[in-house]
Amino acid sequence: MGTDWARVVSPVVCVLLVVLSLIVVLRAPAFPLEYLAPAEPARLEPAHVGRETGRFLWTYRLTDLMVSAFLLFTAAACCVAMLRPGREGGG
Repeated sequence: MGTDWARVVSPVVCVLLVVLSLIVVLRAPAFPLEYLAPAEPARLEPAHVGRETGRFLWTYRLTDLMVSAFLLFTAAACCVAMLRPGREGGG
C-alpha cells in the first residue's frame, strides 16, 4: 500500500500557484481611479475615446491575462476531470 503522490502533490501545487498569482497581481500597478469617474459624453470626441481605450487596454493587461489564464486552466481541469475513467468500488 504505497502513497498516492498525485493526491499529495496536487494540493501543494495548487496552493503554490494561487500564492504566486496573488504575488504577481499585488505587485502590479494599482488600477487607475480616473477611469472609474463618470465621463461627460459631450466632451469626448470619438478619436479621443478610442485612443484612451486602447491606452488603457495595453497598459493594464496583467489583470486581463491573469483572468484569462485562470479560466483556461479551470476549463482544462474540468474537461480532464469529466473525461477520466471512473474508479471501481465507488470513491
